Amino acid sequence: PVFTQWSEVGGGYIDQEEFTVVPSDVRVVDIVGFVIDGTSFDLDKTDGTHKVRYMYADKDAHVYGVLPYGDGKEDINLILKQGWNSTLWSKSGSNETWVSGGSDGYRWVVD
Repeated sequence: PVFTQWSEVGGGYIDQEEFTVVPSDVRVVDIVGFVIDGTSFDLDKTDGTHKVRYMYADKDAHVYGVLPYGDGKEDINLILKQGWNSTLWSKSGSNETWVSGGSDGYRWVVD
């Protein structure tokens, strides 16, 4: 489905000072969880070091860069297609990585 709630997420523009974004006017929203019958669920693997996150982009785009993050860094390389995209976030020590990719090996589990 097409994402239409831009006003609810502040417009969805990515901070150009932190990352390189091509094209610069792409709008993106990041889905980190969902709600079923008033209960919130995160899209998270149980060990807390890997997450499948879903992003909607209003056009094809490339978002990349390295951002200092605490004692480490956050390395981002997202090649997004117009529409919904599966992305993978991982953490190793104090470093984080966020890349485009499938969600092989992940499955839905609702506790």
